[in-house]
Amino acid sequence: MILLREKFIMKKYFTFISTGILMIFIGSVYKFSFEVIEQEAKEMGLLAILIGVVSILLSPLYGNKYLKYFAILGYGLIALVQLVPISLWFIMAPITDTPGVYQGNIFFAIPHIILFVFSIWCIFSLFRKQ
Repeated sequence: MILLREKFIMKKYFTFISTGILMIFIGSVYKFSFEVIEQEAKEMGLLAILIGVVSILLSPLYGNKYLKYFAILGYGLIALVQLVPISLWFIMAPITDTPGVYQGNIFFAIPHIILFVFSIWCIFSLFRKQ
């Protein structure tokens, strides 16, 4: 019985920790990888890194009733915010300054789509009865 409980808890933590790691990865890409990028995007990358770290550190505490509702709100905002880069990568990818050379690619939206799905998954796992 204890092993089943621990397996359920680890599966639940895995969702939150995976989402936090993905946030750190995406934030690091925006903060450190792109050479030509707006300062606002770099600041959002730093914010994504911080949110990912907080998500990982607070994941064991989501059993608390009040923190659970705060986490649902947080993951909902993360999912909502991911809609902006997803749509922009699809809209702006074909646009370029040099004819025949694409500066963006729709495949850059894939990490944001995965993060959107993971955030929704976290919300559903927080709503699920224990």
